[in-house]
Amino acid sequence: MEEDYEVSDVNYWTDVKDITNVISSTKGTMLLIHNYVSFEDLTEFLNRLPLADQSTIVYISLNKTYDFLKPFLKKVKSKIYIVEGVSAGLFAHRESLDDATFIRPPLTLNNLFEVIETYYKERSPDYIFVDALSQLLNFSGDASDSGSFFLFSNRLNESIGESTKLVFMYGEDPNQPLKNLPKMQVGRMIRMEVYRSKVNWRD
Repeated sequence: MEEDYEVSDVNYWTDVKDITNVISSTKGTMLLIHNYVSFEDLTEFLNRLPLADQSTIVYISLNKTYDFLKPFLKKVKSKIYIVEGVSAGLFAHRESLDDATFIRPPLTLNNLFEVIETYYKERSPDYIFVDALSQLLNFSGDASDSGSFFLFSNRLNESIGESTKLVFMYGEDPNQPLKNLPKMQVGRMIRMEVYRSKVNWRD
């Protein structure tokens, strides 16, 4: 039996010349789609945030430990506070540090909402980064995850003031098409791709 196919979604991307201006002009939540960039690569993005050297960031990590992130923190111009949700799921309780705290990993969007709301109220940051939304949602699957994000995003918009920008990172699987992106629920989607090539050194 021959199968029929129809177009289910179309994504358009555009080249960005001035990412700082794009971020500054964005209202609401941002979705940062990436090809699994390292945190070292991400520091360049963080340092291009508007008024980066005067900003504060709460960085909620669901997939990288504080010990892994720590060597790169000194490269970030902004004052950054890590909320780490990896170690507590693997090891015994760990005491908070001056620049980090350790939480049980959020297993649902409701759990993640509570984490975001808690540290928004506690620290009043300029930016909240969540790394990575792909730990909880799959925008390559059916539309249900986009629907869940719609409700989640509405709750956040009601709870988080406009002075704090929310940035959700989403790791793209090259083998799975992004066919159900939450286009209507975010202020802007940015796609960040980092590629490395071999360097041939000459004497």
